[in-house]
Amino acid sequence: AQNSKYDENFMRKDIMRRAGNVDKIDFVTVDENNKKIIVEKGSFTLEKNMIVPAGYTFVIEAGANINLKQNAKIISRSPVSFKGTEKSPINIKSSDASGQGIFVMADQKESVMEYVVFDKLSNPSHFGWSLTGAVCFYESPVTIEHCTFKNNNSEDALNIFRSKFLLNNSHFE
Repeated sequence: AQNSKYDENFMRKDIMRRAGNVDKIDFVTVDENNKKIIVEKGSFTLEKNMIVPAGYTFVIEAGANINLKQNAKIISRSPVSFKGTEKSPINIKSSDASGQGIFVMADQKESVMEYVVFDKLSNPSHFGWSLTGAVCFYESPVTIEHCTFKNNNSEDALNIFRSKFLLNNSHFE
């Protein structure tokens, strides 16, 4: 027989079942007309998990710097469009080395990452599940160009599962 108290706790704590919470994060803009969730240029600290719901494109603009602290992670059920430039890259880092990276499961919708630096990230984990990569794509095709993955605190810097991908001019250190 199953312990109903355990099942209730699991359901309540299971991050994969939670609805999106981007409307509660002050540096995120939700554009309902264009179905985009946007982080604009600037420096921001994320100290709680960010869950991007399905049905949008998650955009991080060139020049954005996101510092993941206190075990924060980003889980996106929408494709990502992280388009930095050579002179204005996107930086996703963890100054306290606790930030748990990014997990994208966008239901076969294409993602793009250009000129993004991922620094000092660990693998996403939460109450009984974990991944081995600091940046993970699951059943989500992705193009990765001119990206840097460095100083990771995880088994893998990048994991791409059951997804088509293009990886060009990127650096792992």
